[in-house]
Amino acid sequence: MHKPTDKEATRYVEELARLLHIDCVEPYVIVHNEGCEDRIATIEMDYEQNAAAIHIYPSFVMLSDDEQRETLAHELLHWKFGKLESLIEALAQCDADHIPDALSELVAIQLEALVDYTARLVAPAMPEIPWVGMPAA
Repeated sequence: MHKPTDKEATRYVEELARLLHIDCVEPYVIVHNEGCEDRIATIEMDYEQNAAAIHIYPSFVMLSDDEQRETLAHELLHWKFGKLESLIEALAQCDADHIPDALSELVAIQLEALVDYTARLVAPAMPEIPWVGMPAA
């Protein structure tokens, strides 16, 4: 399977962000050649710089086209819903007596479920992954 370059993956993720109306972020992708065998993709969010680094790991290229689209949509949706999660965490830190850790944890679990659900809904409508089906370099 062809592994995308950082530039190929970033161009695709920029298009996904536009289609998902996530217009206040500059996404970029870092393709890792090794490590993190237990991960497919992660996102680092910097709300001050309006930047999001999506890391994709070697197991990502073993996914089908649909699974790759869903994974990239999932990571971008974390940006969209992440501000809400950050707000809940900040409230919990400011008012620890009234907002128990269990509530913050419950919100985080529900947000992850929302991200998963939304990614599964939108992925089939996303453009095909350009590097799927290309020969390995």
